[in-house]
Amino acid sequence: MPAGAAQLPYVPEPLDVGATGLTPREGEVVHWLACGQTDAEIAALLSISPRTVQKYLEFIYVKLGVKTRTAAVMCALALRNHGGIDRPLAPAARQAS
Repeated sequence: MPAGAAQLPYVPEPLDVGATGLTPREGEVVHWLACGQTDAEIAALLSISPRTVQKYLEFIYVKLGVKTRTAAVMCALALRNHGGIDRPLAPAARQAS
């Protein structure tokens, strides 16, 4: 990289939501979450309210069978990188399949 050139932050590839049971919009939320964005930043990027982002995250946690933002990102990255996860999905996610 040339001297003085700004290094762009790492941005992961968008998540293929087909394997997760997530809606396309939930996939967008997880994508920006994986990029390290806050609820307010995700809301601004997607032109929705921060409260709507929080509701999407609640649905995402249930579908992925996780309880935290970090776990949701780790699960999403595992799905993207390996095409699956090494544990069963939460009951709600299994029913959606």
